[in-house]
Amino acid sequence: MEKLRIYLRNEGILLPKNPIKEFYSQIFKLSGFGIGGILSFSGKKAGIIGAQIIRSIVENEEELKDLNTTFGYIKVFLEETGICKLETWEIKETEINFSVSGSIFAEAVGKSKKPVCMPLSGAVGSFLEELVGNKCECKEIKCRSQGEEMCHFQVKISR
Repeated sequence: MEKLRIYLRNEGILLPKNPIKEFYSQIFKLSGFGIGGILSFSGKKAGIIGAQIIRSIVENEEELKDLNTTFGYIKVFLEETGICKLETWEIKETEINFSVSGSIFAEAVGKSKKPVCMPLSGAVGSFLEELVGNKCECKEIKCRSQGEEMCHFQVKISR
């Protein structure tokens, strides 16, 4: 995982969060929730790229078959890029539940009646699909923008 941290520090770009939050906030204001599909799709594409980066760094790809290890890599990726902090995850047979704090998407939008972290749910679903080889559908269940303490997600895994 240290190799992933080094890669992200060397290959990533450092941007203040506020311009990114403002950009995301304006997208929501101008388009409403009709853009959710586009944001989810964009997140999925980003997740595929992130998974390819992880796969290129991991020396023993067998370790990615363990979902806890894979989620450890996803945690490093999300935190080092400043997207959010992965606080908890629980892995069940065909489901993963996880919570994040500091989602840049929820912070950008502020108050909302619906969850707003579609790029994040798309990205995590694609990360998992690419790394473990099973179809994964990730959905945000509760969001910080709805007044929750953290954003909560559920991943359904097809075996």
